[in-house]
Amino acid sequence: MTFIAVGGPGPRHVLSTLLGHGGLLPRGLGGLVAALPVVFFSMGGSEIATVAAAESADPAANVARAVRSVALRIALFYVCSVTVIVAIVPWNTVVAGQSPFRTALEVIGIPGSSQVMFAVILTAVLSSLNSSIYIASRML
Repeated sequence: MTFIAVGGPGPRHVLSTLLGHGGLLPRGLGGLVAALPVVFFSMGGSEIATVAAAESADPAANVARAVRSVALRIALFYVCSVTVIVAIVPWNTVVAGQSPFRTALEVIGIPGSSQVMFAVILTAVLSSLNSSIYIASRML
């Protein structure tokens, strides 16, 4: 966000990137509807928090807090990140099979962005595996 506001392309470029190239939904509402199950599946780790909350001092309050935080996490980690990527890189220039995060980091000028994204993805996968091991052990 700082790159966009201060050192980046500026508000005019961001508006032309977001609204140009066919607008916000260039292929219609169907693309957004098709993406929703993927988003919800990706953020479906809240059940881990509910299992962990059962072992806490106040399970009811902790489960309620975990459920309320799902919408916030989807907005923060998915909607905001996609908005920043689309503000920097036009949607029609993203190459299939190539990380749009890496492309945005290259546009920003971060050297070694491929290695940074590899480390982030590896950490996310290891964290997911760790959570799965925890849940499997609790279920058993």
